[in-house]
Amino acid sequence: MTTPLLEARDLTKSFDSVRALGGVSLRIPEGEVTALVGDNGAGKSTLVRCLTGVQSPDTGQILFRGEPVRLRSPEDARKMGIETVYQDLALIDDLTVWQNLFLNRELVYPLGIVNRRGMIARSGEIMRELDVDVPSVRTTVRRMSGGQRQSIAIARAVAWGKAMVIMDEPTAALGVRETAAVEKLVRGLRERGVTVLIISHDLAQVMRICDNVVVLRRGRSVAAHSISEVDGDRLVGLITGAIPGNLETPPTADTGIESAATVPGDEHPDEPDSAGDDAAGSGKTDATPGTDDPAPDFSEPAADIAADTAEATPGTAGEETNADGTAANSRASASSGGSGATS
Repeated sequence: MTTPLLEARDLTKSFDSVRALGGVSLRIPEGEVTALVGDNGAGKSTLVRCLTGVQSPDTGQILFRGEPVRLRSPEDARKMGIETVYQDLALIDDLTVWQNLFLNRELVYPLGIVNRRGMIARSGEIMRELDVDVPSVRTTVRRMSGGQRQSIAIARAVAWGKAMVIMDEPTAALGVRETAAVEKLVRGLRERGVTVLIISHDLAQVMRICDNVVVLRRGRSVAAHSISEVDGDRLVGLITGAIPGNLETPPTADTGIESAATVPGDEHPDEPDSAGDDAAGSGKTDATPGTDDPAPDFSEPAADIAADTAEATPGTAGEETNADGTAANSRASASSGGSGATS
């Protein structure tokens, strides 16, 4: 198996009681465009911050070209050639294009004098190499369109990120024409051998420009596929959980019934239970009715109830009910005698 450029193994990250990452693993092949997709709250942004040194994972390991690394700050990631384009672009509107490209990376002469001419010339070369359409590198960013601003941010990342560029929702706020320009730029990066990781909710865009896709759900990586193995409907199912991912552990059906071999304390399930033997020896039967058990006899309790009722009835002491109705006639006579006495 080819060693990936960047790999994460079982990364976890919690914020107090909130678990943002619950064991994320992914592999980013070198020279390819990989998409990271998932619903809101799936942990995509937290994962990117861990991969770029903004935050440190609680547990897990990050490998760069097969070697474990520890990113304590974004500067550590930049030294490795990893640059990130965030959603807010991190551009200063009142600075020119070339000033934004070399922000905090200014070229200086040996005496500490800023090399303005060199930075302007190099900025023009970067724009031409990436085919970024801007009026002039001397123009302030405030006068640029949304697509041009996005292209400038990507160009800055590519200029300094020699190994990998991470883009967080690169076309979220762009129109159709500007989105097409950014996608063209991403394809150009792939042709140049630059590794790209894109975080996106636009699944149609993922299918158009990406080579691989990794799906996050509730802080876990649940699926990783080549883009040729999936389609839009399958991605939706993987994101929502309607379709199980190839990185998920299949759930075990819980029937609520334990097998005899797994009952705690029963090390020999095939041997008769001593308690059961004692019950059988004392004449006790199992409370659970079976097919061979005799039908319960309720005749005797019913007779007892009838006898108790007869004894509790006033004026019937010592009388017994028989089949020919003798007791009933006796009670009827007593009733007639009582009515005669009254009259």
